Amino acid sequence: MSDAFSLTTLPPIGWVSDLKSEDRELLASYGEFISATPEHDLIEQGWQQTHLYLVVSGSLAVRSIGLDQDISLGSLGVGECVGEMSIFDPGPASASVRATQFSRVWRINRDSLMAYLSDSPGSGILLLGALSTILSKRIRALSQQLVESKT
Repeated sequence: MSDAFSLTTLPPIGWVSDLKSEDRELLASYGEFISATPEHDLIEQGWQQTHLYLVVSGSLAVRSIGLDQDISLGSLGVGECVGEMSIFDPGPASASVRATQFSRVWRINRDSLMAYLSDSPGSGILLLGALSTILSKRIRALSQQLVESKT
């Protein structure tokens, strides 16, 4: 059995957990496994963001750099994703993301994800449903935070 640093297929975690093993293996081939270290941002706020990331091992910190402060927006662990907005609405990153420890992530760009969806529409429906759920939960949480900050 391979560890998180020598993977060639996606483990059944996060938004890919409902896919069959062969579908996760095929999906993995459309993207790439990369290492993330605490010394470098994986995503830089304000820079063009073109990938969707899945945390395979380790953890990532998400932060936003304001006019005079660095604001922690949270952390991401195994099975969580970041960059999902860029898949549907490409543009500059709204936050920076950096590993808090040596981590392994898998990433896929928009064109490769669209190719996978076209080649595997059955599992593609499951993926789009999972990503929609993630986006919906994040919008709901942000709405709640906004309401709480106003009261």
